Amino acid sequence: MASGESQRRCPWCVEVLRAEARVCPHCARWQGPIAACVYHLLYRPFAACAFVLCIVGFQFWIISLALQPLASLPAVVLGTSEAAVEGMDVAAAEMTPGEMEGEPVLAIVGRLRNNGEDARRIVALEAQFTDADGRLIDVRRLRSWYTWSVTVPPHGEAAFRLVVSPELPAERYASQQVFVRATAPPNPFL
Repeated sequence: MASGESQRRCPWCVEVLRAEARVCPHCARWQGPIAACVYHLLYRPFAACAFVLCIVGFQFWIISLALQPLASLPAVVLGTSEAAVEGMDVAAAEMTPGEMEGEPVLAIVGRLRNNGEDARRIVALEAQFTDADGRLIDVRRLRSWYTWSVTVPPHGEAAFRLVVSPELPAERYASQQVFVRATAPPNPFL
């Protein structure tokens, strides 16, 4: 910058620039009273609102978790067989072997029945697989966001679909039995 030119400081980054500059070459912000007014009126409240909304959303998430105690959530202990959740049973389930992305999978499709007075959200399902001789060969406990989205109305049924990767060759899996292992009240936010 020539020594004879008038200079001023950018109010945003405090770097020296020409007096007639509309945009600061250092921080790329518009100069002048209108630009400052727009920034203070639009950008600062927007950032504050976004921050407040994140905090409020996080609090609602924590509250929703606290308000939904599990009806029964058995401990995962190998070699034990917990009883199924009272009032919930599997009305029908069929297993079909198949492939997904070139890998063998077992798909189980069925219906869950709620014999209780309140709607229940499924938290954990267990699938027990037996071979042709009736011996238990594999067990899968499924606790995931996918099963949480299944809510069974009171005295009603809801469909479910589970896809698992077999540990053994798929032809060894002759039959399956599905159990509801844990439920919770329905999520009011979903």
